[in-house]
Amino acid sequence: MNARPTILAPVIPPPITAEQLERKTHLLLDEFLQNANLQEAEQTVVETFTDSNFHAFILECINYVMERTSHARLSLGKLLCHLISNGIVKKEYYIEGLKSFLSFADDYAIDVPKVWLYVAETIVPLMSTEVITFTDFRKIVEDIKPINFIIRLFPLLIKDKVKEEFGNNINLCWDLGLNPKPPVQKYETLYLDRQHFEFTLGAPTYPQSYQVVTTALSMTEVEDKILEFLLSSNSFDQIVSWIS
Repeated sequence: MNARPTILAPVIPPPITAEQLERKTHLLLDEFLQNANLQEAEQTVVETFTDSNFHAFILECINYVMERTSHARLSLGKLLCHLISNGIVKKEYYIEGLKSFLSFADDYAIDVPKVWLYVAETIVPLMSTEVITFTDFRKIVEDIKPINFIIRLFPLLIKDKVKEEFGNNINLCWDLGLNPKPPVQKYETLYLDRQHFEFTLGAPTYPQSYQVVTTALSMTEVEDKILEFLLSSNSFDQIVSWIS
């Protein structure tokens, strides 16, 4: 009679202190930013962190890249996107960690004025791939309503979509040396026109059969309206419809 195969219990990482968590997070990110190896970073996360401290890990990750490069912040977003997509880190732990950071970001902005832009860069990869949806986003901002974060996130999401749709064409121009500074705004205009975001790049043109009624809104009114949409049950398409 054959013996049953031995089933090994998953290895649970030992408890770590706050100082150890900070140090291990920094080492992990330094290594990942050098080699961009998602599988290696995933293995380190599995062997180091647990459900009890994933939210603290997320918070420390975001905090660590605030004064690094834009590439570092976008790379962190891609790493977190990978970890959440593969079930290594639950989405609720990410949301908890990000909310913790946003809760003190106003104080952070005293020393780092661009903090809202920087934290927005970390979330773009997650929202572009819909790992974090607009429903999730509402959960993140519903209590603290960080309008400075929101109004900086939207342009970054749009630009990311531009690169996603037209990046190959832009890169081809660079590779061929046709223009060292290709007219990226042309691609942005084309994409934004498709998505009815024309107002962000100036006055659009319409066929003569159109009757266009424009109402000037102050930036504060625009910000308030976007925030109202985000905190309601409206979809992103409804937000776009209002903008157009």
